[in-house]
Amino acid sequence: MPNTSAAPRSPKRRRLWQATKWSLLVISLIVATIAGAAIYMIRSPIVVPEWLETRIEERFAKDMPLARIGFGEMVLIVDEGWRPRVRLRDVNITNPQGVSFAAFREVRASFSIQGLLAGDVQPRDIAMSGVVANLRRDKDGRVALSAASGTAPAERRAATMPQLIGQLDTVFETKALSRLRSIELRALTLRYTDLQSDRMWTVDGGRLLLDREGDNLRMTAELAVLGGGADVATLSANYSSKIGDTASQFGVNFDGVSAGDIAVQNPAFAWLKVLRASISGSVRSSLDEDGTFEPLNATLQIGAGVVQPNERATPIPFDGARSYFSYDPDQRLLRFDELSVESKWVSGRIEGAASLGIDDSGKLDELVAQVRLRDLVADPADIYDAPVSIEGADLDAKITFNPFHMSVGRMDIVDGGTTLNLSGDLRAGPQGWQVALDAGLNALKPARLLELWPENVKPKTRKWVDENIYAGALSDVDLAFRLKPGETPQTYLDFDFQGAEVRFLRTMPNITDGSGHASLSRNRFVVSVDTGVITPPDETPVSVNGSSFIMPDVTVKDGPPGIVRLRADADITSVLALLNRPPLQAMDKANLPVDVVDARAQLAGTLSFPMKKGSDPKLTIFDINGTLAEFQSDRLVKDRALRADQLTLNASNSGLTIKGEGELDGVPFDGEWSQPFGKPGAASSVRADIALNAKTLETFKIALPPDTIAGEGRAWFAMDLVKGQPPDFSVTSDLRGLRITVPQIGWTK
Repeated sequence: MPNTSAAPRSPKRRRLWQATKWSLLVISLIVATIAGAAIYMIRSPIVVPEWLETRIEERFAKDMPLARIGFGEMVLIVDEGWRPRVRLRDVNITNPQGVSFAAFREVRASFSIQGLLAGDVQPRDIAMSGVVANLRRDKDGRVALSAASGTAPAERRAATMPQLIGQLDTVFETKALSRLRSIELRALTLRYTDLQSDRMWTVDGGRLLLDREGDNLRMTAELAVLGGGADVATLSANYSSKIGDTASQFGVNFDGVSAGDIAVQNPAFAWLKVLRASISGSVRSSLDEDGTFEPLNATLQIGAGVVQPNERATPIPFDGARSYFSYDPDQRLLRFDELSVESKWVSGRIEGAASLGIDDSGKLDELVAQVRLRDLVADPADIYDAPVSIEGADLDAKITFNPFHMSVGRMDIVDGGTTLNLSGDLRAGPQGWQVALDAGLNALKPARLLELWPENVKPKTRKWVDENIYAGALSDVDLAFRLKPGETPQTYLDFDFQGAEVRFLRTMPNITDGSGHASLSRNRFVVSVDTGVITPPDETPVSVNGSSFIMPDVTVKDGPPGIVRLRADADITSVLALLNRPPLQAMDKANLPVDVVDARAQLAGTLSFPMKKGSDPKLTIFDINGTLAEFQSDRLVKDRALRADQLTLNASNSGLTIKGEGELDGVPFDGEWSQPFGKPGAASSVRADIALNAKTLETFKIALPPDTIAGEGRAWFAMDLVKGQPPDFSVTSDLRGLRITVPQIGWTK
């Protein structure tokens, strides 16, 4: 049977086998050690020794010659996938001269494996927290970023914020950061100092994320801004460009930012400085290849607030506003696609453009606007019972801001087929608002005038127009308003009227077919009637051409007196019919009919009366004078024919007097008829100077002895007309010194 057992090993082979076993064991131990170390290193921080930190700082300086990076501690962490990550504490970045421009409480960075295999330390992702920095805008408008404890060198100042961000291109083009994909900043504290406006803001708890994809660079930021008040505003910003290119795009969304904070950032927003309100919105713009701003587009949502250019100016409230506009920096031109305002004072939409005048320091000095206003609804200071709607307006205005002064060169307000032309000035001086406005309107209906005329502006004048001007049309309306701090507002108003119906006294018939002019100046209101008639019931019209109505002072507390300066051309019967209306009732008090005489009257005089309702009629005062042409009456002196070519008339509260030369039954006379007013039944009398001759005695049937009168003389006679046939006829003659009394047609010597 063959021997199948192994042959004994030789000593040489035994030694080789033992060596092989030990080699495998060592390899296994090494592998196990390496594996154990790797497992331990994954997610386990390793503090880098100081000598290695020094070598790393030297390498940073070599790879990034424009910056020096120092840190207090470096910790190495290996993530799953064998990607090394470094955590640095108390990082400070300076320029080669030692000036700090960035400091971080902590920096975390992961590195490119390919770079490490090639012997290069190239960060892939960087996260920083506890960043504290200063952002500053100088008076010349240039901006710079620096560490909280340092000042940016002159070479790092940029003309604009996008250009400042564009300085990152130089950093990203270095070999050390060529593989960098993202940078994240958390717990960012940024102090923004603006020397142009002498103001400062603080960004606290901000977050900034920078992403790089190839040559494309994108930055986003979420910021909370403290402006010194209780409210906190939030900003969301974005920026994108290609590394190495000047061209870039950027935008900002914001919420709860005060109008004053926005106004100082750019001339395109400087017009907001007159507002005191919170604003939310967005801004979009870009830089071209030459570093020039492209047109800026903005959307603003303005919350409730006031217009108040300075502390002394009375605030003008509004409920809210919305604006869409663009700004072309090359043309310095604002274009408003829409500016909508909601307010109890005025609401509407504005479209148009404004040219900006910018001074050498980059601040807005003046604004020249040409805009169109639409869908206007006005109720300033609650002066209307219901808001007034206006179709629209075109406005040319110039605004300067230091101090605020708005000059309106032209404002054409279109309303119901009419056009109101307005010009003037609005200033906010150290003592408050100062206003000077002038307006002209081609035509207007009285009802529309009252709709536009606030009830608490010259209320007594407005009330008179409301109650006393009826049908008709107004034209050539002129309005002026003046307001100075500490003084009573002054209003001037005048207008022409045609085809109007006007009441000048409550108890009198209205003036019809009236045309003329009305004016309100220095609290004096005057209505002048160029043409018009008053028609008493059942009588012929009375022409009142040249008459006027006057309110001497519309500010009188208990109601101003009304004054009528009357000019009349009419039949005397119509005039007496007017005098017989309440409160005068002149002819009724005289127990005489209004048609007691016939004549053509031309009269002028004054009526004064209280305008307060319920006033005593006795307070009406009148005094009228004039002439009566072709005078005749068969009733004034009973059974006698009274004729005259022209007599004079006076009518007043004391009575009515008609006097002059005429004939009574063919006997010439120079006398007067008077009728006292005041008590019913007061005596009416005739007194006359007549020729005393045979014809007179015969006409009046006075029988005297033949030798009583020799020749011809003069005599006075007086007759009481109340009882009809005169009871007494007294004659006084200078003939022979006689005084003759003829009672009841008798005579005594």
